[in-house]
Amino acid sequence: MIKKAIFFIVLFFAFYANTYTQNGYFNNTYNLNNKSCAGSNIIYNSEDSTFSTTTATTDSVDKLCILFSKFDYNGNLLMKKYFNDGVNFYYSGHPGNFQKVWDGGYTISSAKEDTNGFAIAILLKFDKNFNFEFIKEFEDTSFNHYAEFQQCKITKDKNFILAGTIQGFGNYDHDILLIKTDSLGNQLFRKTYNLGAIDNARSIIETPDKGYLLGGYSWDYYNAWASGNGRIIKLDSMGNFEWGRQFGNPIYNDAQALVALAPDSNYIVATSYAYYTMPLSASDLKIQVIKIDKTDGSTIWDRQYDTIRVDNYPKMVKVLTDGNIVVVGNEDFWDGFNYYSTSYILKLKPNGDSILFRRFFKNNNQYTLSNTSWDFCIAEDKSIVSCGYVSMQNDYQKLWLVKMDSLGCLQPGCDPTAGIEEPHYLKPGQLQIYPNPATTQATISYPTTDNALILQIYNMLGQLVYEEKLSKGSSQTTLDTRAYKKGLYKVVVGESNGTLVVTD
Repeated sequence: MIKKAIFFIVLFFAFYANTYTQNGYFNNTYNLNNKSCAGSNIIYNSEDSTFSTTTATTDSVDKLCILFSKFDYNGNLLMKKYFNDGVNFYYSGHPGNFQKVWDGGYTISSAKEDTNGFAIAILLKFDKNFNFEFIKEFEDTSFNHYAEFQQCKITKDKNFILAGTIQGFGNYDHDILLIKTDSLGNQLFRKTYNLGAIDNARSIIETPDKGYLLGGYSWDYYNAWASGNGRIIKLDSMGNFEWGRQFGNPIYNDAQALVALAPDSNYIVATSYAYYTMPLSASDLKIQVIKIDKTDGSTIWDRQYDTIRVDNYPKMVKVLTDGNIVVVGNEDFWDGFNYYSTSYILKLKPNGDSILFRRFFKNNNQYTLSNTSWDFCIAEDKSIVSCGYVSMQNDYQKLWLVKMDSLGCLQPGCDPTAGIEEPHYLKPGQLQIYPNPATTQATISYPTTDNALILQIYNMLGQLVYEEKLSKGSSQTTLDTRAYKKGLYKVVVGESNGTLVVTD
């Protein structure tokens, strides 16, 4: 059975940006302890031009721990230090969770798993040399004993706002947990929010009215194929709910919502819009960035970028001092043998117009299963430094650091004409597949184009099972379906020059 499709064209355009002097580039991986390392957070230290990262790894007795590392401006490792106790498991949290505080030290919030298997939300404080200062635990005292923080931000009053997840009332019910503490980690207030499913916090900012905007994800276990959506909730200074929004396709699994503050005090939301979700598997998504009004969450502009890719997820969004918006994330590809991922950087003007879009990776072949960027920071020369991990076949995950210029270039003099444009959506009915379902043959009808097209059929494992060249100026083709096994198939129609016309 071939599923009815949505038909759209993705176009590309060039945008020329000004260049400047960049001090060095690097694209390095680091095996810091001969075990798996996955860099989840990065901070730029302006006082000594170094980069500090947090990494999840294991210690000498195979207990999960946090590894802090510091690198110079050329990517050379300067120091590393572990935080562990040899008994419990410690997690390093989500991107954006690692903060430098007013005394030059650092905080990170995450979770500790104790010997009973209980997950306890924690706030950790370290001095400027990553020497341990204090830990504060926020335990779920209910029967479930599950609580964790995913985000920690410093508030304007030099306190901390912590956002995470706590077990709800059912087996498949998680609620969002919000705690504000003073500068020593003592609790000031505590709130929970039930959005009706498995709810997770992924991003939080303090707003100019001294409230908070929280971004996250809500997923319904009992409708796992088509239930996940990005969510945001606006809170006042005491964590009381003011308003909320849901993003994405209501019938497929979308991406988490990440939030940032625009210079005009409105909000930027980075997420992905799902065009299809394979049953109990991955989604096909496009990057989506929305600007919303600070008063009620109404849309100011809503744009989509890049082509549809499997697991096309943003990991971090930041608004720069000039008002431009930068999103870093990763997406999956199928090369006929393996799925592998590359990372991307998307840079936008304040009005959502694209400045550049680039994919970057350490190695781009079937032997590199993952080139995953999680977080980034901006250095004084406007260079962009990303951290994440690279995963190779039959090898450990390695910490991955990439230093590129403000154009997303990995070397000087690269082509500055990388840009993208939103797709032009055709009206419903301009592409038809009939009969549907089909037993012997199906007719695929599409608008006439000036270029030759390629028809591709994929099964639900993402494997290409059929390809056919379509004549220039044609408007339909007939597909013999008798050789296909019973099931769902995805149809892709593309121009031979690489500009895709995608159906799903």
